[in-house]
Amino acid sequence: MDDNQTNKEASDQEKLAQEKRDQDKCTHLAYGLLVRREHARQELYWKLKQRPSCKHVDLDVLLNQLEAENYLSDERYTEVAVRYDISKGYGPIKIAYRLREKGVNEVYIRRYLYAEDIEWSLLIATVRQKRFGIAIPNDLKDRVKQSRFLAGRGFTTDMIKNELSL
Repeated sequence: MDDNQTNKEASDQEKLAQEKRDQDKCTHLAYGLLVRREHARQELYWKLKQRPSCKHVDLDVLLNQLEAENYLSDERYTEVAVRYDISKGYGPIKIAYRLREKGVNEVYIRRYLYAEDIEWSLLIATVRQKRFGIAIPNDLKDRVKQSRFLAGRGFTTDMIKNELSL
């Protein structure tokens, strides 16, 4: 019985040590991902969940800790992502879709996507002119082509109509 109990205690200690190593690896991995770029909470959760060292780690506790230390912030991620996508020429529909895919709260999406300092009319004009030139198309075929392109970029129907003066 003594040998059996000693083996069980050693096994328990080994298991606890392995859990601690996994926790440390997972925490280190999370910090590493956040150093490279901002992440949404849900996005980071999904990435960590796929890692073998994070399988048995309570990720909610880890993510709460990262938020408390201000390393992880959905609001900050949203602000950065909106600015980045605007710089790439995407409209509000596509940006909102991409943020929802990452699990970002709708409140943050609305706050940063519809901020007063975003000039959507200027952006859509710049995107259209970069692709098609300055001239507004006269024939229906070219208007449809440009409309489809702008819709694919995530601009609203109203924005497209205003840009093409339909």
